[in-house]
Amino acid sequence: MFRALMLCVLAAVVALVAKAQNPCETGQTCAALIISNGEYSGELSALPAAAQDARIMGDALDALGFEISTVVDLDRQAMREAISEFENAVSEADIYLVYYSGHGFSDEDGENFLLPVDVKWPASRSSVMVQSLSMSDDLFRPLAKAEKSGAKGLFLLDSCRDTPFQDQPSRAAGTKGFVRVDPSSRNERYIFYSSSHGGCGRDDSLFAKILAHELNDGGDIVRAFGRVRAQVMLETNLGQQPELQIDNLSGEPLCLTGCAGAAAKESYEDALAEAFEGTCTGAWARPDTGEPRYALVIGNNGYSSANWSVLEKPVRDADTVAGALVGAGFSAVTCHNLPREKLRSEIDRFARFMKEEVEHWRRESSEPARQPSGFLYFSGHGAARKVTGETYNYLIPIDSQASEPQHLPEDGYNITTLADELEGLGSKAIFIVVDACRNVLDKDKSEDRNKAARVRRRSGMLMAYATAADEVAKEKSGYAEVLAEELVKPGKRAITVFADVGIAIRKGSGNAQIPVFEPDLLDQFYFVSSED
Repeated sequence: MFRALMLCVLAAVVALVAKAQNPCETGQTCAALIISNGEYSGELSALPAAAQDARIMGDALDALGFEISTVVDLDRQAMREAISEFENAVSEADIYLVYYSGHGFSDEDGENFLLPVDVKWPASRSSVMVQSLSMSDDLFRPLAKAEKSGAKGLFLLDSCRDTPFQDQPSRAAGTKGFVRVDPSSRNERYIFYSSSHGGCGRDDSLFAKILAHELNDGGDIVRAFGRVRAQVMLETNLGQQPELQIDNLSGEPLCLTGCAGAAAKESYEDALAEAFEGTCTGAWARPDTGEPRYALVIGNNGYSSANWSVLEKPVRDADTVAGALVGAGFSAVTCHNLPREKLRSEIDRFARFMKEEVEHWRRESSEPARQPSGFLYFSGHGAARKVTGETYNYLIPIDSQASEPQHLPEDGYNITTLADELEGLGSKAIFIVVDACRNVLDKDKSEDRNKAARVRRRSGMLMAYATAADEVAKEKSGYAEVLAEELVKPGKRAITVFADVGIAIRKGSGNAQIPVFEPDLLDQFYFVSSED
């Protein structure tokens, strides 16, 4: 509702703004090349939205007065020829623009490559490089040589920015990637990425739609890109964070529809500031009848430092699990994107509340059915720290700057301490579920690797993990979806629920990811009874 309200307000602001004249229609020459690669085959997933991206951007640029060349689903030779032909247009242009939607990647040295549709994947690093186009050598440098003095270039790169050859993972459907480039040009140049370094864009035209609207909405290009960035971040719950790089800034604003256009960036920035502070919805309500059940569900997407990459799914995973828990009779508080202090305060509040509820029901009722149960679920980055043979586990807030294990006590939340605090509480059951990896903090903190490690069994608890100790878990493993589905099945004991989740993920990953759980419940527990 918040995002919908923001969009309505911004639409009203835009409607009141008179657009200034378009420079591409008043004496300046503007040229655009749109490259859309979606029809990949074999192990490299197709990108169905790429063709729609091209149409959306073509319509927007045509309205701005650009002379447009659109090329679709090109092999390597055809991509080289399209760029070569575009050099002629660039040599005459005052403003030129390249939009690319398709797969890409970066090698470990930061060199970037665009993938033609005939690339063979997976293959060795050197093999894929030979089959692909270097962004520096085959795109930026040829166009820089062709451009006339004073020309301004815009490169809009609708892709992820990952480095797949670190552990040679398969390319999952709906992902596409390459990382930061640093082209050399004497003229002013803007490079706008659909995601931050290490992050991923979605194959659903979200970025293209917002970008096309804002380019036609008036104001200088930096403000337009700022509005795009803010809106994409809000629409994805900070899971996708576009990024702008500017080379050789001249000091004069670049305007495509005049510089008197909409200036709604401040409204977006206010909304983003609130989002980065973390939000929690819902409340714990004591039931009049039946078993008191309470859940705290946390999803962290929007990591803001270079040490922890942006994640795409945890917020959605949190909402999915929270919905299932509500269906199983839990009163839930759901939190998104918590920074350090709020992460600590919300978990501490949950622990205090559970203690208070246990004491309340001890005074009010001796019936076992009135003993409260608690459920904590976390999805996001995590890490482990080993000290004198003991493993301590930390949940990572979105503002963490931790880069070494010794930073974790100050920069994370110690779930080992939480488990100690809740052990022997006297509740009917406590569940702690960490949807994250479990390896000790190291230099590899990519978007697929959320980290946390082993916690010993504790009386009255079931502790569950998305993967085995000292192993990593894929962000898109489907753990949350499977867990949510199992939680609401009638007549299944809690132990059986988590056993079946583990079987499903293990089979789905071909044994690459093996969830585990450590139960020490004091009584049988059913999330949904067979009579419900």
